[in-house]
Amino acid sequence: MENYKLISLLESFDSSEYFYFKKFLVSPYHNEDEELLSLFQVLEKHLKSSKKILEKEKVWKEAFPNRSYDLVKMRLKFSYLLKLAERFLVTHSYLNNDEIQYNVRLGGILSKRDLPKHYAGIERKLEKNLEGNKLADTNQNESSFYIERLKHAHLSRLKKRKGENNLSTLHQKLDIFYLQEKLRFMIDALNVQRVRNVEIDVGISDEILKVLEQSDNLENKVLEIYHQFFKLLSDPDDEYLFFDLRQKMKNNYFRFQFEQVLVLYTILQNICIQQINSGKAIFLEKLFSVYEDILDIQLFTEKNAMTPWFYKNIITTGLLSGKFDWISNFIETYTDLLPEKERSNAYSYNLANLSFYKKEYHTTVEILNRVEFDDIVYDLGGRWLLVRAYYEMGEMMVLDSLLESFRLFLLRNKVMTQKNKKQYLNLIRFVQKLISIQPNDKNVLNKLKGKIEGQENVANKKWLLDKISEMLNANKVR
Repeated sequence: MENYKLISLLESFDSSEYFYFKKFLVSPYHNEDEELLSLFQVLEKHLKSSKKILEKEKVWKEAFPNRSYDLVKMRLKFSYLLKLAERFLVTHSYLNNDEIQYNVRLGGILSKRDLPKHYAGIERKLEKNLEGNKLADTNQNESSFYIERLKHAHLSRLKKRKGENNLSTLHQKLDIFYLQEKLRFMIDALNVQRVRNVEIDVGISDEILKVLEQSDNLENKVLEIYHQFFKLLSDPDDEYLFFDLRQKMKNNYFRFQFEQVLVLYTILQNICIQQINSGKAIFLEKLFSVYEDILDIQLFTEKNAMTPWFYKNIITTGLLSGKFDWISNFIETYTDLLPEKERSNAYSYNLANLSFYKKEYHTTVEILNRVEFDDIVYDLGGRWLLVRAYYEMGEMMVLDSLLESFRLFLLRNKVMTQKNKKQYLNLIRFVQKLISIQPNDKNVLNKLKGKIEGQENVANKKWLLDKISEMLNANKVR
């Protein structure tokens, strides 16, 4: 079937959304065309099947069995159903996810209709919403402002400005909400500038910082943390600020919306990685601590699952930090949270990698020789790990045979890009040359080092250069 926007939208629905959209279509208030319900039910059946192959004529025949196929009318039906699906998503989200905004809107309508008793009931309900709901502070600040704005509009309609008014409170709530949002977007801009090396005009940022620092608004934890994030992004070398901010996030993460907590912790991770890449090894330990915090607050989960990239990153960081027992426990505890198709590969590869870092090379070889990876990334990683294990064991004859089978695997592989193949083929070529050189032949080693340094398309270049350096340094000792 053509790439209809309707199909991709319906594919994003979860089971509860399918259920409620069907009820939405049954209602004549929302849908006056009963045929759209029949069309949706046919689409739903096909989209939930394993094949998901939809042919236009077949869909039409199932939905409208007594009518001849009409492409123009079918496109119109799809267009109408798309509009209803979009309207449903807005309505469903509004009614189910934001009770405060719903009541603010209702309060405004009742006030305009001059229904003071009805309005008073809504105002009381809003106050209870703020007190009873476990909202993040960022949501609370936003909601408090909108409630005060509603009250101000209502009092203005009652012409009570000379007597009762809430202007002072309104301005206080507005200041906090504005500063919160302004700082949030200033942080986003500064982060994008650092990561993508682009210039972004953030407006009156200097003035905002002066206002913030000269007022008592920094007593607000959200504003204080946002302010410190901006300072850290401006000066990522400030180790004390990093430590202080990490502790504040650990103690106050619940004050932010989930998506924003993700952003802030990603910033902490990126700063650590950038510092590590610039040669500051102390930030490796800090990065590991950030990952521990993320685990503690269960920020890593997406629908009770762990993302493969987070699993891999935390293991790599832990191994580089020498946290072998911790990583062993992590692998056993968290592998089952990975997507099912990833688990077997991830478990075997990372157990082998752990044993390699512990210099238990025979265990590494044993694990890798009894598994067959069905993912190209793990397959490449496993083969390269096996190469390094045999090298460290001094099993050069076995390694030479392994390198040849690795080369043939690459040549026959139809999944990898040509660039990636070239990088690994060059790696194999250089390893073969390395193991053929006499350890005390300094001149040949230096020539090989120069060739590796001059080759751009080679995987794991650092490992090759490190091994040559080890051999050259060993010659100096002799």
